[in-house]
Amino acid sequence: MLTWLSENLVNIVIIAILVLVVGLLVRGMIRDKKEGKSCCGSCASCGGCSAAHRVQKLQNEQNTRLMQTRAEVEGMMCGMCEAHVNDAVRKAVPVKKISSSHTKGETLILTEGQPDLELIRKAIDNTGYTVRNIESHPYFDKKTLKLGFQ
Repeated sequence: MLTWLSENLVNIVIIAILVLVVGLLVRGMIRDKKEGKSCCGSCASCGGCSAAHRVQKLQNEQNTRLMQTRAEVEGMMCGMCEAHVNDAVRKAVPVKKISSSHTKGETLILTEGQPDLELIRKAIDNTGYTVRNIESHPYFDKKTLKLGFQ
């Protein structure tokens, strides 16, 4: 047994040093995680951290609760009709994004928080088009749905 130890002493010392270094690294990472620090120190170059930050960003965006409103609009015949509807809605409520389609007969509106549906209805009706139906629901983009968040 002593001869084996003397023959492998260098290997045993190297293994002990590696175990000590890995243990210290893991302990430091756990401590940093508890303190809310980055797991690697450089988030720009770390794939794992950037994924965690992306998830945090998505959760923060959900906390502001983006809402998508869909209005069925009758009477739009061309791109100019779409522009008239979009401009009227922009003047009535603060929107993050809006798009109308005369072929689908709809206007999609993205807002922060629940918009006033009656203001939207009146704004569109005042342009000469008719709102048949209007409804709002929380908005989840395709990236969020691919990650499995709801």
